[in-house]
Amino acid sequence: MTPLVLDRDALAKLDEVKDRVVICDESGRRLGYFQPLVDRATYSNVVIPFSHEELRQFELEPGERTLSEILSDLGKQP
Repeated sequence: MTPLVLDRDALAKLDEVKDRVVICDESGRRLGYFQPLVDRATYSNVVIPFSHEELRQFELEPGERTLSEILSDLGKQP
């Protein structure tokens, strides 16, 4: 990906962005999207309740179902 260097005014606007936004020119024409990088420190205290081995086992388990099968099963709940 080619870097695009922005001036200070544009950087100041992007610094305020917290979620994905559409970048437009002055006429409203869409140029692209911008999504700020996630600060990994945000998730530093998250504890995953499964071991790496358990996660691998979950990935290997069969049992894919369609949405209609799931909804049907939910309808059978007491």
